[in-house]
Amino acid sequence: MKKYDVIASGSDGNAVLYHKSILVDCGVSFSSIQPYLYQLQLILLTHEHRDHINIETLRRICGARPTVRVGCCDWMLPHLDKIRNVDVYEIGVEYNYRAFSLMPLKLYHDVPQCGYRIFKDGYRLIHCTDTQHLNGITAPG
Repeated sequence: MKKYDVIASGSDGNAVLYHKSILVDCGVSFSSIQPYLYQLQLILLTHEHRDHINIETLRRICGARPTVRVGCCDWMLPHLDKIRNVDVYEIGVEYNYRAFSLMPLKLYHDVPQCGYRIFKDGYRLIHCTDTQHLNGITAPG
């Protein structure tokens, strides 16, 4: 069974859906997300560039799905005006959502950013984007 859907990847927008419920980045139009809307449990944000966060799309998702959580590190908070249900993460700390867990990873770009380790249903994955290098990141097993 396929564990991910690449909704968009590139300078025009980025959004990847893992396990049909965890969206990493939201840099696309609402219509691109709409087919997946009622499966979403969590939206993870990596950094502030417009191809990774379309704030209007994020607001529309949260308006249509008020129980959806948004996860990010603290540098994203100034970009999330009027967004509720925000979980703020620290790099290297694992967060348990019962059905899955995740851990943010430090990545290197021209703005603060992170990637994510995601653990669900016995699968372990790492999502990294727009990084200069992967020094210090390991994936044993």
